[in-house]
Amino acid sequence: GKITIGETGYIATNNRIKIDEGSKEEYTKAVFNSLLPEANLKSSEVKNIDNLDETLKTVLEVYQEGYAEVVGDAIYLNPMLGLNMEENPFKPEIRNYPIDFRYSNTETVRLMFNIPAGYEFEEAPKNIAITLPNKGITFKYSASINGTILMISTKIDISTHLYSYTDYDYIKSLLQEVIAKQGEMIVLKKKA
Repeated sequence: GKITIGETGYIATNNRIKIDEGSKEEYTKAVFNSLLPEANLKSSEVKNIDNLDETLKTVLEVYQEGYAEVVGDAIYLNPMLGLNMEENPFKPEIRNYPIDFRYSNTETVRLMFNIPAGYEFEEAPKNIAITLPNKGITFKYSASINGTILMISTKIDISTHLYSYTDYDYIKSLLQEVIAKQGEMIVLKKKA
């Protein structure tokens, strides 16, 4: 499949510096190895390196086994390919000090999958958008089907980086919903 990672803000700036200090090939190989060390990289591309007003985009075309399982007439697919948040960093029940994400950040991940011939969705993935009451953190998940191509897009936008401890339950709950949505399996079944 194809993975597109979009970054803005300080993370994009730091990654542009890494590219300038090395090469695009070294950068994409490092990104690939940190995200999907067991996959095979077919090709890679980095866009908007010199255009600071645009989103820094890293496009990886990969082949990965182990994220789909065939059971009878069904295929169970984990579409996030290990790019999902697996654990909520906010574990305690109560927090009595501020939450600081250090800086505003937007991370977008787009994935494209070819659906095997003769298969269809048992149930199409549901799109969701979750926002904190102050709109300081937003999570969006969308899935669309175009013929035999499944496209998944997730976006986490942290526009406010500093929160009072009174916002802790909201943030913890939002991240729990992110983990649940990104962990959902997609089921494909053989056409009748």
